[in-house]
Amino acid sequence: MLEDNTSEKSQQNNRNIHKPSEELKSILKNKSILLDDANTSYKIEPYIPPTKILRCYNCQQYNDHTAINCPNKDKPICFRCGLNHPYNSNCQNKICCAHCRQEHMAGNPSCLNKIEERNKRNEELKLKNAHLKFQQQQQKSLPSVWTEKSYEHLTSIYSPNTETINENEKANMITIADISMKLDILMTKVDEISIKQLKTNKIVEK
Repeated sequence: MLEDNTSEKSQQNNRNIHKPSEELKSILKNKSILLDDANTSYKIEPYIPPTKILRCYNCQQYNDHTAINCPNKDKPICFRCGLNHPYNSNCQNKICCAHCRQEHMAGNPSCLNKIEERNKRNEELKLKNAHLKFQQQQQKSLPSVWTEKSYEHLTSIYSPNTETINENEKANMITIADISMKLDILMTKVDEISIKQLKTNKIVEK
C-alpha cells in the first residue's frame, strides 16, 4: 500500500511540474519576465532553431552533397586543421577552419562562411514558401467546378419531380395539337388547289 501511495504521489508531482502555473501563463501572455527587483524586465521570444545546412564530412563543402556521395573522396579535408588528409582524432596540427582559415574547426557556428551559407539557405526557403503560398492563394481563387447549383442542375435533369414531368407533358401535348391543326389547314388548302386545278383543266379541254 505504501508503494502504491508513493507512486501515485510521484505521478501527481510529475503532472504538477508539467502543468503551467499562473505565473508562467502570465509570462507567456505578456511575453516578458520581471526580475526580483520589480524594475527590470526581459522580453520573452519563442526559440527558433537555426536553419540546418548540409556539410560534407569528407571535403567540408556546404549545401551540395554528403560524405556518402562525395565526388572528392580521394581528396579529403580534415575539419580540424583544414589540411588535405582524412580526419584523425589524434591530429595535432593547429586548429584552422577549412573555409575561412580562422582559428576554429569547420562547421563552427561563428564561422562567417557558415553564416553566409545559412543566410543563403534562409533566402531559398523564403522564396520557396512564398511560391507555395502564392500557389495556394491561386487555387483558392479559382472557381470550384462542382457547386450546389451543379448538383441541383444534374438532379433536375436525371431525377425530375412529378410537377416538372406534368408541365413538360402539357407543353408537348400543346405543341403536337398545334402542329396537327396546322397540318389540317395545309391539307385543306392542298385539296382546294387540287379542285381548282381540275376545274381549270376541264375548261381548257372544252
